[in-house]
Amino acid sequence: KMIDLCDYVTEFKKIKHPYDRGITGRIGVEF
Repeated sequence: KMIDLCDYVTEFKKIKHPYDRGITGRIGVEF
């Protein structure tokens, strides 16, 4: 497995995000 070959493994999990409420990215901030 790839995980067995790596020194560091990180898992990201979204808990809460403005996009869940329909808020999109802002020009100049997120992109």
